[in-house]
Amino acid sequence: MPVKEVEKFMIIGLGIFGSELAIDLSRKGHQVIGVDSDRDRANRLKDILENTFIIDSTNLKGMSTLPLKETNWVIVAIGENEGASLMTVGILKSMGVNKIICRSLSKTHEYILAAMNIHDIVHPEKEAAQQLSHRLTYNLGKEMLFIDNDHSVTETLVPSWMVNKRLADLDIRGEFKVNIISVLRDENVSKTKSKVDIEKKCKGVITPEFVFMEGDIIVTFGKNDDIKKMMTANL
Repeated sequence: MPVKEVEKFMIIGLGIFGSELAIDLSRKGHQVIGVDSDRDRANRLKDILENTFIIDSTNLKGMSTLPLKETNWVIVAIGENEGASLMTVGILKSMGVNKIICRSLSKTHEYILAAMNIHDIVHPEKEAAQQLSHRLTYNLGKEMLFIDNDHSVTETLVPSWMVNKRLADLDIRGEFKVNIISVLRDENVSKTKSKVDIEKKCKGVITPEFVFMEGDIIVTFGKNDDIKKMMTANL
């Protein structure tokens, strides 16, 4: 899926988080450079990314060989080793790199990063845990983007009472105070003699005349309790 504006990212630390991020950015059409001290990790991505480097990011001499000036963003995705992460950030700062995103490994780690003027900090484990906690608490669906403790954007299977009905006939907003943002629907992508490949396609902004079908995934926004009431209603 190419993007209109291609950015160049350097990801330091190609563990699970770093490698998944690198692969996804690359698939979206960005130029991605991967850096890791582990040869196997770097080599696994060498045919996917624009380039990979086998370098110890805590070594100033090694880091000086990287094309940092050609990079829009450097993402320090090192996991488990806070010392290596902080040393890497320190070296990047000393080399004049300002656009740094860093993975936080603990509260103390985050405090030190903030003291180093790194304010773009991500918490993948914390965010994943919060997402799972919300999903288990409200049982709304596998995909949730929680806005705060009470509100979320949720993808979930259309309830049976909505099937074969128009949006205009349901008064979802008035009845449940929930907005339906869009719908994902199965579509035939390719067909051969042996199989049909199907994937979910977004229907965009749906109109009042839109008719829900069995198997649709509805994308909703509202209070978590209100979304749950809508999903469990027996109308």
